[in-house]
Amino acid sequence: MNNVFKSYPERHLQNVEGSRLSYARAGIFQRPDGKEEPAVVLFRDRFCLAVLTAEDAYRIADQIIDALENPAIRNTP
Repeated sequence: MNNVFKSYPERHLQNVEGSRLSYARAGIFQRPDGKEEPAVVLFRDRFCLAVLTAEDAYRIADQIIDALENPAIRNTP
């Protein structure tokens, strides 16, 4: 991961608050054919940001782990 996103300093408090209010919950996709599939729902406060398939939730979880292990942010004071 060579590209590191840098937020604007003037949005620091807003970003920290948004981070604090973000969470994930288990969910269910209801398909048009009546079948159901597992899902993960991402929220900020009580606002639904995304409903993810299990496959995409695992992909994003892996990307989050990779980002946290990135030397560019691990060595930030």
